[in-house]
Amino acid sequence: MNYFKAAKQIALSLLLILSGGVILIGGGSSCYADNTEESQFGNYQFGADPHDFVSADKMYLTGPLKEYDDIAGDSITTINQMVVKGFTFESIGVRKELYKLNPYRKCEQVQDAVKEWISMVEEYQDPGVESNEGATFYEEGNTLYRNGDFDGAIEKYTLALQAKPYHFDARNNLALSELHRNEDLTAQLNLECLRKQNPGYIPSLINLTVVYERLHQSGQAELIAREAYEKCLTMPSAAFNLAWYKHGAGDFREARNLLIPWVDKDVPIKYKQLMQASTVLPDILQTGLIGHWGGRDTTGNRVVFIIIFGIISLFLCILFIRRSKVWTFIACGLCYSILYLISWGIPAGSGWIIFASTTLFISIFYSANAKR
Repeated sequence: MNYFKAAKQIALSLLLILSGGVILIGGGSSCYADNTEESQFGNYQFGADPHDFVSADKMYLTGPLKEYDDIAGDSITTINQMVVKGFTFESIGVRKELYKLNPYRKCEQVQDAVKEWISMVEEYQDPGVESNEGATFYEEGNTLYRNGDFDGAIEKYTLALQAKPYHFDARNNLALSELHRNEDLTAQLNLECLRKQNPGYIPSLINLTVVYERLHQSGQAELIAREAYEKCLTMPSAAFNLAWYKHGAGDFREARNLLIPWVDKDVPIKYKQLMQASTVLPDILQTGLIGHWGGRDTTGNRVVFIIIFGIISLFLCILFIRRSKVWTFIACGLCYSILYLISWGIPAGSGWIIFASTTLFISIFYSANAKR
């Protein structure tokens, strides 16, 4: 029996299976944060935003950026003066200045100004009397929003807030309308205002997660996503956003646990896509078999594990070196790589695709050119 040929065939078969699986998993893992256009807060069957971002690329597609300059400083000064005089964020004058300031939204000075403005917002005190003021404007705004007329929707939501300053749904949907016009700064300010007025209003947290992710403040976005989920465990948008960050961090088990209650319900397809991307295979690749199947997942144990199989690989090289075939070393090297992955795992991210594509190419090339 040709043990050398059998060993090579086994090694290549394992490599092909591993590479193909990694490509399938990695290729379907492009997901994006959820946002929601909410009304009738209190019912967990929320209506998803009809203009939800259809891809990660769409979510990250924002307006132009500028470096901080005197123009930005003048706008901040003007807004400071208006806020002190009692103007609200939805006021036309304040909004115009915010639009001018939007290209500077990622500047530290602007974000510091946002924190200062939000600190002036007072938490809502429930008067105990239900008011329907602004309801007509709000419904008209919803119609315009769903039809994609964001400018018209902004006008109606603004009128609703003028009639009822603490109309939470109107302010939330106003922020979403601004977001879809790439006015991220105005959206951020309105949602932070809403968060301060009513900390228990979960839709503002859902949408703030998207805003901060677009601002590339992923740490802050993840904190808000966790806050939303902890405050409302029965809201699919909150579970999805937190699962998205867990998946990105390589915590695939936790991502699956967050998504399991929702994948069989009437939710967007991206929930199922993220669930598929968080299957057992990437979990094994991330932690290695030692960690996945309950072994003592320590660096020392993994190093010992690799050294042992390294010695085995070296023995194979010495055993077959007399054949003087270059492919002998390649086969043994690939076999060692598989053993390394089993023991150590590989980091999450695009490295999966690069590794899998490269090794798959080498395997196919070798199989096609190997002497029989």
